[in-house]
Amino acid sequence: MIFENLLFINIMVGSEMGVALFDSGAQKTVVSESFLRRCNCDFLTETVNAGNNNGNVILLGYDVINMYKWIYNPTMHTLDISDSDMTIKENLVCYDGFPIINISSHGQSYNAGIDTGLTETILGKNVKCENCKPVYIEDDVVGIGTAEKMYVQMIPKFKVDFEGAEVELHNITMQDKIYGAPEGMDILLGMDFFDGIVRFKK
Repeated sequence: MIFENLLFINIMVGSEMGVALFDSGAQKTVVSESFLRRCNCDFLTETVNAGNNNGNVILLGYDVINMYKWIYNPTMHTLDISDSDMTIKENLVCYDGFPIINISSHGQSYNAGIDTGLTETILGKNVKCENCKPVYIEDDVVGIGTAEKMYVQMIPKFKVDFEGAEVELHNITMQDKIYGAPEGMDILLGMDFFDGIVRFKK
């Protein structure tokens, strides 16, 4: 299901139904203590703060996501799971392995990370943005346990190409450093990319 541009899925643990935020940008899966008690599961005494999960009981992170193949269909708003076996199907986006893909924009090729827990795409400072006419806005830059207001460039419209699809993104930010991005990653793709890929499929 989709809520506020994020991807949530229903999961079953034993006989208990839960709702999980599908977050490929989170390194670890986090489950609330109350849900673990309902499942009669043991849990560690140490605690983890999983912010921005909108009160849901599970944050499904990359440690679980990378064990399976996931296929997201933006038209039907469905997310299918199967054993790891890389296949590409028309009008679908799928990955099997670390979620970094190659996309192009304005004739340049870029490595782009996939963060389904992010609503809007973020551009790094190395991305060429010809005729984008950026404006500066005040934005919240959030890290682990911190939030800081700063002025960043906002790009009203930016087009990317991926596997024959042209996706037009709107009102995305450009930052000097993308928080948590590995070296060599130029763009962090959010759910706005996934929602646009079928609409602009050629």
